[in-house]
Amino acid sequence: MSRAGASGTLPVSPAEAADLRAALAARDFTAFQQRGLRVDGHKFVFIRDSEDGAVVHAVRRGELVTIRATADELIVATSTDGMAHGRLRALRSREHDGPS
Repeated sequence: MSRAGASGTLPVSPAEAADLRAALAARDFTAFQQRGLRVDGHKFVFIRDSEDGAVVHAVRRGELVTIRATADELIVATSTDGMAHGRLRALRSREHDGPS
């Protein structure tokens, strides 16, 4: 996965952020199960969601990603396979949804 951007956030596109937010808000991960999900332009395979549907876990070769949405942020944690999450970034929705 690419390094964090200058602001210290992972470069999640507005479209990626919108897809992630919509699925987490609806607790519907069918599309992710069928086609995977994208973070930083990389396709991840959906593994599972938390019991309450508030957290999504996905994997791609050698990398894991865990995503949670709060009222005003997407929290994206990434790690190398087999390691603890090392890069944690809170992606404020205003950074991805345009000017407030």
